[in-house]
Amino acid sequence: MMGSAIHGGGEHSTTRDGFISAHELLRKVFSPIEWIVPDLIPEGLTIVASKSKMGKSWLMLDLAWQVAASHSFLGRQCARGDVLVLALEDSERRLKDRMQKLDLMFSPAHKEAQHRIHFKTTWRRSDLGGVADMAKWLDEHPATRLIIVDVWRKIAPPHKAGTIGYNQDYEHLNEIHRLANDRRIAIVLVMHLKKAPSETGDPFDDVMGSAGQVGVADTTLILRRTPTGVTLYARGRDVQEIELAVKFDADTCRWESLGDAEKLKQAQETNSIVNALRACGAEMTTLEIVERTGMERRIVDVELGRLAKQGKIRRTRRGVYEAVSVQ
Repeated sequence: MMGSAIHGGGEHSTTRDGFISAHELLRKVFSPIEWIVPDLIPEGLTIVASKSKMGKSWLMLDLAWQVAASHSFLGRQCARGDVLVLALEDSERRLKDRMQKLDLMFSPAHKEAQHRIHFKTTWRRSDLGGVADMAKWLDEHPATRLIIVDVWRKIAPPHKAGTIGYNQDYEHLNEIHRLANDRRIAIVLVMHLKKAPSETGDPFDDVMGSAGQVGVADTTLILRRTPTGVTLYARGRDVQEIELAVKFDADTCRWESLGDAEKLKQAQETNSIVNALRACGAEMTTLEIVERTGMERRIVDVELGRLAKQGKIRRTRRGVYEAVSVQ
């Protein structure tokens, strides 16, 4: 028998735990979302994935330092907190070398941050006490706001024969997801992308394993090479979907934000077409522009129309264009 409703005082509730009326829910007050990195990494479970040797470990190490020091990560001011980094593919020697290459430890803020970052290069598998160990760490270090697991596969339970991969992946991550939400911290799991892109063309379908992993995660970040560079894709329950153009600086060993990927791509396409027309010094057909720039015909058609309308190039006749003189 379903729980009976109790009426009185203008309120409506049930005798069964776990149910709430729309009336009560609309009047409930919640704490604001805790953002570890504004508009990019909120509290909860986050997946960060890329192909091997893309530099995601550098990205995660930089994230750890910027959170500990309350500095900027990809142009976003981080909230300060302690950080636990499970660097499961690294040695202490390599970690020290990378930190020195980041050259972050010598500012006053980063010197102080040294005491707020903790590393561990081994950890128990998640189904053999690994999640309980995280909970214990949080009990003993209540200032922790971020746990990074690099990489997840090192502590992920093996798949059982005869079971559905989606269900297993969902179950394996669900316990970590609950821990992150209960403690209101961010837990970031680093994963790999499949070798071949999915037929859908959606980068979020390329995470190694089943869709169950992305299904559990509150936020997913994908670091992926594109024809115009590298793009960081973000999608989540509390994150507005974004495509951020990023670049790895080999001198500082840090990733930098270049801004909106679509706007950057359009600017690059504009420059390619305008530069091709100027270099030619004469009229060019659409086909000649396609051949000179190496761009797709459909993109060139759109860009030519837009640039001509903006007065950045001149359409002399159907399918023929020339550069506009620079005064």
